[in-house]
Amino acid sequence: MTASPSSGRPAAAALGAGALCWVLIGIVHPRVRHGDVVGQIARLSPHLAAVHAMAIAAAAALLFGLAAFSLRRGIGRSSVLAALVVYALATVAIVAAGTIDGFVVAGVAAVADPSLTAQYATTSALLSVCGVAIQAFTKVGLAGFVVAIALWSADLARERGALRAVGILGCAVAAATAVLVAVTPHVGPHALVGVGLLQALWYASLAALLAGNRV
Repeated sequence: MTASPSSGRPAAAALGAGALCWVLIGIVHPRVRHGDVVGQIARLSPHLAAVHAMAIAAAAALLFGLAAFSLRRGIGRSSVLAALVVYALATVAIVAAGTIDGFVVAGVAAVADPSLTAQYATTSALLSVCGVAIQAFTKVGLAGFVVAIALWSADLARERGALRAVGILGCAVAAATAVLVAVTPHVGPHALVGVGLLQALWYASLAALLAGNRV
């Protein structure tokens, strides 16, 4: 059956796919151990590029789904518009983190020559700076997601029935995500799995509403 222009199914599919990828990214993200960090990153370059390309695609899919939801919910609502703006800015931060982690870091490590001690030391310093930038962009992005989900959910919580239930769930997910990020000094793959699972619950619930044209 072909979806009509007003159908919420494309947005629901985008949210479902994005949520699934968000969880998988934390699971398959390569781990860099102590030791020759530069060499490990150089060897993991193809893996890093693939994982972060998927992360960027997932971010785009989620933004599409939530933009469609916002249009259907009513972009004239102040909380809905504010949530969409904050989420879009957070997505930019997440894409920046993914680009640095998946492509910039790998490119810097790939040109390092272990036989040139000074160059290798400079490369290690550059990678450390990249690591700081990745953490900063990731935390800004996750904080933005928390605020946006809370705003959308507060709007839904004013309704009745399934809309209210999804709104309450979203408020709980936003609060839990905020706590998880706050108590995690370094947001690594394990933390991303936890955040991904939490937010996937809300994305999936929202997708169900959209698929059933209930919003």
